[in-house]
Amino acid sequence: MNNFIWTVKNYNDLAEIICKQVFTYEEFDLKALILLL
Repeated sequence: MNNFIWTVKNYNDLAEIICKQVFTYEEFDLKALILLL
């Protein structure tokens, strides 16, 4: 279970980094992006 939580946290961090680099929106709902994936 700890590995799962760790993986999810790292995935969220990676997604946030990608969003910051790719998207130029001042306000971007990361949670909405995750729900779409």
